[in-house]
Amino acid sequence: MKENDKVKKLVQGLKSVRLVALTVATVALITAIPVNAWFFYNRKLAAIIPTDTPISLYINAGHEEDIVYLNLSDIDVERTEDRLDSTGAPLANPKLYKDFVFCVRGEYLERYYLQLAYTTNNQFEYELYNATQQPMDTPHEESFVSFVDTSGKQWEYSKTTGVSISMTKLNEIDNGAEKLGDPAKANEYYSKTYEGYGYTGDAENGSVDKYAVPIYCRTQYAEIGNGNDAFTNYYILRVKWKSDRINDRETDILYIAAGQ
Repeated sequence: MKENDKVKKLVQGLKSVRLVALTVATVALITAIPVNAWFFYNRKLAAIIPTDTPISLYINAGHEEDIVYLNLSDIDVERTEDRLDSTGAPLANPKLYKDFVFCVRGEYLERYYLQLAYTTNNQFEYELYNATQQPMDTPHEESFVSFVDTSGKQWEYSKTTGVSISMTKLNEIDNGAEKLGDPAKANEYYSKTYEGYGYTGDAENGSVDKYAVPIYCRTQYAEIGNGNDAFTNYYILRVKWKSDRINDRETDILYIAAGQ
């Protein structure tokens, strides 16, 4: 299958989409307009297939909370505790990532795919892991990811395995220095979204900025739901960065989607 066809299939298959803003060292909120022809931004979009049982699919934050509580705005790539030991010496293995929890809830759907699209200002990389919600009042461990619900209760999540979910990137350009979205591999959707704007990568001269072209990726294999009942699957989203990153207040947009 050609790359353009893969992207088209990705777009047409979206059933539930969530938009999250990642801003390094700032808590500023942003307002985003849905990207025409690439994604349909909605809290719920039921799958339309010939069946007597309605299928539904949602994306939520930890503990099935509303997606608005998936807050990625406090990423600090210069956090001292992640880079230096108690004496102030650099750590041999600094922590160059931060983990977040979200879930996919659905009914009467045997399988689905997860899809990501993201801009590249900060050159973040993303990994997904299947996760397990620990029983209530489980003490926090270093390997756990915590989530505080709206009642103030803290929940702990662990990776189901240490291996990240295999993802297929549909339009990434890796030139060794940076990774960018390639508009040539999604030209139909690029032209519909940025109508009237050709692409040269030179934003100062009227082109869409090269970092604003999203990279698309999706899970290589289907995630398992439940064709007979409701289900909730938890995931850990890992946001990674290189050791030379600084808190320069650049903002990226990350779309998280689930669909057939």
